[in-house]
Amino acid sequence: MPAVMILADEEFASRERDLLARLEVGLVTDGMRVIHAVPESLPELLDGRVFSQAVGYTPKGPLPPLAHRARELVDRAMDVAPEDGIGIVHVFGREAWSVAFEVAGLLGAHLVLEVYSAQLADALGSAQLESVGDRVIASVPGTGLERRCLRKLDSRHLRLIRWGVHAQPRAQGQRPMAAGDRPAVLIDGTGDDPHAWHHALEALSQVRLDGDQPPLMFVDADAAHRAHLRRAVESLALAEHLSFVPMVEARRDPVLEVDALIIPDAMHDHRSLMLDAHANGVLLAAATDPIIDELSAEYGVTQLDPADHERWGDEIRRLFEDRRLAEQCRATAQDAIERFHSGAAHVAAVQAMYEGLTRG
Repeated sequence: MPAVMILADEEFASRERDLLARLEVGLVTDGMRVIHAVPESLPELLDGRVFSQAVGYTPKGPLPPLAHRARELVDRAMDVAPEDGIGIVHVFGREAWSVAFEVAGLLGAHLVLEVYSAQLADALGSAQLESVGDRVIASVPGTGLERRCLRKLDSRHLRLIRWGVHAQPRAQGQRPMAAGDRPAVLIDGTGDDPHAWHHALEALSQVRLDGDQPPLMFVDADAAHRAHLRRAVESLALAEHLSFVPMVEARRDPVLEVDALIIPDAMHDHRSLMLDAHANGVLLAAATDPIIDELSAEYGVTQLDPADHERWGDEIRRLFEDRRLAEQCRATAQDAIERFHSGAAHVAAVQAMYEGLTRG
């Protein structure tokens, strides 16, 4: 079988390095040859790979021009490709689409577009799709996004393949709070709705349990910058209770030790951090997002109504005060992970898609 090239843009390669690694390990374990195209701006991802062959590429122009960058990537990839060549280019991230279209055309390969956000689904109307014709497939990780993609793409060119994670063994008994006498929370999201972020901080500042302190808060630094959050931190006197954390989603092991993940703004964007949180027993409270399955009540997520910010504090406090509710939310989330999001099922579905394309 020909090799597959996994091509990621800078944001996805950094943010979702664990997801890509799990997928590549699974594919290679099942006998597939994987070539991982990594932006040269992320040299740390080019070293030490034993499960795939990493090659660098130049992600942006204007110089060298797109055609030159694509040809250079193809030459590097073919140097390490098997005799059967490269039959599939699987692209993750909008910034890599242009390169991926060029590379797939040069290779005569099938193109798989990983469509994990509303923005990407809407981009499926692009004229670029005509350049690869019937050789393009969109892979979507959720049903809400699948419905949105059907506005732009025929169902023959659409596959529903849910992302997978490694579920942790279920804890027995009540789970102690991460910060001892108070909960610890991570606040993450896009930061594109500053008002929602300010309301989330205000709601958390009102959460008091046994002591007189608010939760211990860790905040995605990039999103906080976009939401202009520092002034709100000062006005609510939260500076001593809050830390800004850079690259939260790229280095996620420490943050998954928190009690809850709070997402103030609807992202319309699948992120494996949410699946990892569900799998690790981290409670989720999120702004209502009808597009992303794993932010729904069916995953045990506490819904924060964007039209009723006044209730956010009560909703979040109830998660920490009502132990029975918290355990019910965790159980619901972990049931959903076990049913829909096992790492093995993700790899098997991707491999079946690849095999179907190459047979065709």
